[in-house]
Amino acid sequence: MAGTRAPVSFPLAFPDQPVISPSEITDETWAEFKRIYDAIWAIAGQIGGGGGGGVTTATSPLQVVGVDVSVIGLTGFGTPGQAIITDAAGTAAEWGSPILKWWAEDQINTAGGVYQSIWTGINSPGGAGDAIDTVLEGQYGGGSPTFQLNRTDGSAQNGNIRGPFAFDGMRSRSANTQVAGGATSVLVGGQFNTVDSGASYGGCFGGNGQHITGIGGVTLGGSNSTVANHSAAAGINHSVGQYCFVGGEGHTVTDHSAAVGSGNTSNSYSFAFGNLTTASNFFSLAGNYLTTADAFYSVALGHRSWTHGMEGSFAFSSTYVANPGDRQGRRAILICETSGAVTTRATVTGAGASATNQFNALGATMGAGVFGWMTVWEPATNLSGGCRVEFTAINNAGTIGITGQTPGAFVGSAALAAATWAAVADNVNGCYGIGGVGIAGKDLKFHFDLMEENIR
Repeated sequence: MAGTRAPVSFPLAFPDQPVISPSEITDETWAEFKRIYDAIWAIAGQIGGGGGGGVTTATSPLQVVGVDVSVIGLTGFGTPGQAIITDAAGTAAEWGSPILKWWAEDQINTAGGVYQSIWTGINSPGGAGDAIDTVLEGQYGGGSPTFQLNRTDGSAQNGNIRGPFAFDGMRSRSANTQVAGGATSVLVGGQFNTVDSGASYGGCFGGNGQHITGIGGVTLGGSNSTVANHSAAAGINHSVGQYCFVGGEGHTVTDHSAAVGSGNTSNSYSFAFGNLTTASNFFSLAGNYLTTADAFYSVALGHRSWTHGMEGSFAFSSTYVANPGDRQGRRAILICETSGAVTTRATVTGAGASATNQFNALGATMGAGVFGWMTVWEPATNLSGGCRVEFTAINNAGTIGITGQTPGAFVGSAALAAATWAAVADNVNGCYGIGGVGIAGKDLKFHFDLMEENIR
């Protein structure tokens, strides 16, 4: 039995004809309507294209407003992938290719500060069929959605093309270079940050004005730092070389080193912490305040202590008079070997004496007391012994003098009791050294564990 067809969600009209009321469409009237429509479309196909204002195959005699094709049930029209498109007047006029192609979403700020999404055309850099460069970025205003599609058009607002497989979630930039330019690099939040094109898998997470220049560099918050290969920085105003880590403020680090605190400098597998400390040579450590470890394997702690280029030394201080180190303690271990009754200079490395492997004078006019312990060992017999070491060195306007040499009582094997030590004024190298004094017919090894106390 014929029934009333459910109302459709749109009006239908022939050009220049009254609107067909949805309540008037029944199964029977709909079938008759479609039969007439199909006949008109077939006739249009036979007479079209001949000029004289006739109907063409590209123009349908039916105007459809608010089309719901699932209700109309249009079949047998167009080819796969085509869609109904409109003419200049907005009339559903023909079947053709989809019209949303090579477009990107943007937004405008309407009256009252309300943001609206718009679609803007963008040109394909390589012509038809080439990929369009776009980026998913955080939106201007609050609310949802959180991200928007934007053009990478080289402007300061939208930035240059991002690196391959990069993710750029930063919206605020002042230059077109402030983008995730490295392959697989990332920018998350923040503003005015940059990952250079050569900085693959580098990234900035928040922060302001951060700059990744090398592969795998990363910053965490902070601002105004430059980070090279495989390094990480947190905080502000750092200059970071390769394979380094810094945290705090104003550090300068290079080459496999680290710094935390404020204003520190480290280099070459070294570590500086505290405030205004410097670990400037290989494998050195400087900490606390205004300390300097400038020698291989050296350590400086406290307040204005200074290893003064003495390798393997440990300097510490709680105060100073006029210059770093002039009221400090400095400790080091010196070694030497003797063969027979000779005196051999002891140095940090056991090599020949130099200005960096002995106790060197820290000032032109100052004194130092040196004390500690000498240990002597004979490998052939496995005998050992030792005695106390005490002497005073005076640097008088650049000339070093030794006073107060006091060898302590020897303890240990009586067979080595003749072994002793002698302080040496080394004015060639500006040092006050010490030598092991051997025993005839014996090969001995000397070990001096010494503490220097400087005073001005």
